[in-house]
Amino acid sequence: MVDCKSVSTLMELNFKKLCGSAIGPELANSSEYRQLVGALMFLVNSRLDICFVVNMLSEFMVEPHHIHWIATKNLLRYLHGTINY
Repeated sequence: MVDCKSVSTLMELNFKKLCGSAIGPELANSSEYRQLVGALMFLVNSRLDICFVVNMLSEFMVEPHHIHWIATKNLLRYLHGTINY
């Protein structure tokens, strides 16, 4: 079993980090990001609490950066912590 830090919120409160001009380097393999966000879009049908976050992350599918990948991993940690809800 993977030891994973539990996350109590879906997304950081500072949305400027995701949309700002200093968002960091682009992802080397953006297809993994697209596949993960696509799977999360499918999961929205049963988990409505992640709808807003998945919508925000899907806006960056054309040109994802490292900060978007971190936000996506944060969402996965949240889902792992709330799997029994």
